[in-house]
Amino acid sequence: MIEGWLTAKEGNVLYELAKNCSVDGVIVEVGSWKGKSTICLAKGSIAGNRMKIFAVDPHTGSAEHRKHGTVNTLAEFKRNIRQAEVQHIITPLVMTSEQAAEKFPMPVGLLFVDGSHDYADVKKDFDCWISRVIPNGIVAFHDSVKWSGVRKVVDELVYNSNRFRHIRLINSMTIAEKVYGNNFCERMQNRTGLLQKKVIELVEAVALIVLNVAGVLFEALMNLVGIKAETKL
Repeated sequence: MIEGWLTAKEGNVLYELAKNCSVDGVIVEVGSWKGKSTICLAKGSIAGNRMKIFAVDPHTGSAEHRKHGTVNTLAEFKRNIRQAEVQHIITPLVMTSEQAAEKFPMPVGLLFVDGSHDYADVKKDFDCWISRVIPNGIVAFHDSVKWSGVRKVVDELVYNSNRFRHIRLINSMTIAEKVYGNNFCERMQNRTGLLQKKVIELVEAVALIVLNVAGVLFEALMNLVGIKAETKL
């Protein structure tokens, strides 16, 4: 099993998005890690219009990963896509998102953003690539619920923008269709979707607090039981 944080449902979504990608644009993935999501995209593309996938990642991990030492995931990435027999449709771009976007020569039909989750980095990914996404092309962001940086970019630049419509949230993934300009009804749908997303975020935050409190209480109870048992002995 390939290491990664993509759920099975999100993997299926990426497969379908890639399968239905327009022939007018290629597929770009920002943040490939060890290839779990890349393989989902590749298999979907092979089942559809066989659009080339450009997997952008310097393969040096995030700042969090590098706290534990040097990181280089390129060899494992290449091994995983080779074992999945999809390497022929994938072009790794071993560089930063900004470097890749600067001279990228092709229009993009599907953009999947899953790089650094810091607000400034996510916004930079968005700013670097969004102009290359074709009208009616698809943009997807992973981890757009729990991670504040991704969440803020999606809320500000997708849900509250007039350039997107048909926004949906699947697990932690926000998906939107880019357009020249959305209409009033589509903007209202986007606002409703944002409200629903905020409710989900609130429920998850409360659930996390409850779990943490329950854990503390359980540990305290076990300690108390242990103390009583020692007293009896």
